[in-house]
Amino acid sequence: MIGLQEDNNFKLRTIESLKNYVFLVEDYQRGYQWDEQQVLDLLNDIDTFEPNAQAQQFYCLQPVAVKEIQRQELAQLIEDEDLNINEFEKIFELIDGQQRLTTIFLILSLLTANKHHKIIYRTRASSKDYVNRIKTQPIDASIDLKVELEDLKIALNNSWKGYVEKHKHFDNVDNYHFYKAAQLICNYPYKNKEAFINKISLYTQVIWYNEVHKSPKKLFADLNSGKIKLTGAELIKALFVLHLSPQNNSISSEVVQFKINELAIEWDEIEYQMQQSDFWYFIKSKTKREYASRIGYLFDVILNVIDKEDDLYAYRMYANKEEELNWNTVKLFFQKLVEWYNDPYIYHRVGFLLFQRDNKLNSLKKLNEKSIRLSKENFKEALDDEIKNAFSKVKIKEGVITQLYHLDSLSYKTNKLAITHVLVLYNICLYENLITNYKVNFKEFYSQTWTLEHIFPQNLAVIKEKDEAMLFLEDYKSLLDTKKDKQEFDDILILEEKLKHVNDSGFQKLKGEMQELITTIIQKFGLDHIGNLTLLHQNENSSIGNKPFKAKRAEIINFSQSLRKGNLKTSFIPLGTLNVFTKFYTTQSHDLQFSYWAEKDAISYKEAINRALCYEKKTKPTVINDEDSKQSSIKYLPQ
Repeated sequence: MIGLQEDNNFKLRTIESLKNYVFLVEDYQRGYQWDEQQVLDLLNDIDTFEPNAQAQQFYCLQPVAVKEIQRQELAQLIEDEDLNINEFEKIFELIDGQQRLTTIFLILSLLTANKHHKIIYRTRASSKDYVNRIKTQPIDASIDLKVELEDLKIALNNSWKGYVEKHKHFDNVDNYHFYKAAQLICNYPYKNKEAFINKISLYTQVIWYNEVHKSPKKLFADLNSGKIKLTGAELIKALFVLHLSPQNNSISSEVVQFKINELAIEWDEIEYQMQQSDFWYFIKSKTKREYASRIGYLFDVILNVIDKEDDLYAYRMYANKEEELNWNTVKLFFQKLVEWYNDPYIYHRVGFLLFQRDNKLNSLKKLNEKSIRLSKENFKEALDDEIKNAFSKVKIKEGVITQLYHLDSLSYKTNKLAITHVLVLYNICLYENLITNYKVNFKEFYSQTWTLEHIFPQNLAVIKEKDEAMLFLEDYKSLLDTKKDKQEFDDILILEEKLKHVNDSGFQKLKGEMQELITTIIQKFGLDHIGNLTLLHQNENSSIGNKPFKAKRAEIINFSQSLRKGNLKTSFIPLGTLNVFTKFYTTQSHDLQFSYWAEKDAISYKEAINRALCYEKKTKPTVINDEDSKQSSIKYLPQ
């Protein structure tokens, strides 16, 4: 990352302050490439921006990275009869930000007669001549900006073709983009052209980064390879430093430096904590954004922009004074997160809510706002209520009200996500009640793809050989009572007899008949309901597939033992899943067998979930405390 140097290389500069500068774009760069939409976006943004001088409100562009060139060096680099370098105050090589600064140059060249910065392109011979003579080039008044973008692109391309037929020496890709930008700038319907020029000169700023040590080529390579990346967080950090640096001498340089150093230390401490895996996965939710500087996530949450894909969205809100820079707000928010992280009860409930809600509506910010208003104990109660409310959804169909999260309503076919949420919360409660002060690592739930595993197999599609099918049917036969389920039992016997007399090819013809029978049994015994479902990582689920219970059990135990031995290639096995395959929930010894998952096993498992998560209607939940720990008897699901 580009850091904040002691000489404070980061500065906010108005476009007006650059008017006495020359910028050189070297030939190792890719040249000017802004398209129609990018030019129009800049014009629209500045035209609609309403500055407030008293509030020091500015339109802030993304950073410009430069390196100063001494005059004698420039004289050796270029020969330009039209350029008297002595007329200019300083000369810089423009390393990053050439697209923005070139577009600004084109706007000022075309709309004003005033002196402004100069840009010299060395990417192609004719580019330098064209861009610095842009004001003398023809403008096509027939270009209509009110048409659809695709039609506008066609019109600009046709206009360019007509131009280069007469000016073939200017036919290159840089000039193609210069030409299109010029047509857009000159044909744009400004609300007030004079006000626009004033806004772009006096109220448009760039973050200015002057590289002192690296060579321009090295800096350019680092910027484009990602070794140096000015992230939104780094730019916000620069704004804070600039905010601490007064524009006058009202505060001594020693005091300013002390405040900057204090900010840097606090910033690094926050970033260090945010980089810790267990802390990060506790608060990150399912955001798809990659944060090189994870403190950037805090700014996105505070400004309520976590749903924006643009890494610089929060930065621009601060830079354009849409939000006030307040480091104390950031610190207090972070301290609150650390407080939650250190309290297992709050940690589990906040972490679960973020997981369950996918942080929609910025749940983290709303939970923080709620915690500020409440005592710690009341906040814990509020978290429990949040979870209960999340699980209180109902469905009304034909006048019948169904509790979506009632254990009897949960079905694999219609409520996969709901079942996943229930089982995640159930596993959290298992760990919480088993080990005092234990904290589940939410990384396990975010970094892996979780699937619902049918404890009792139910899909014939993956079975390729008849021997596997025989074992599959044997499991189903064990479910059936020879008297109560005589029809299904007899049907299985018939299928088994048929299988004995066919080869693997013939078995494929029987699969449809088998699946029809299996579907009937699944519906009869509720094998798509929660008593037959458990959480398993996708890799493990695919590896054990539709194997009989006995084979699944052996593999799950093997996975668990492998984990204990430190095999990092083996995925995390949730405690609830391990309990299922060790028959932990089957308490009656005379019912205990490990060959198949019986109906009594499924009932016992469902009852265990019920005891952990369900509450009686109209019954106020209570909290049981002891001296060593605070384990909650609050229940979350409707009964």
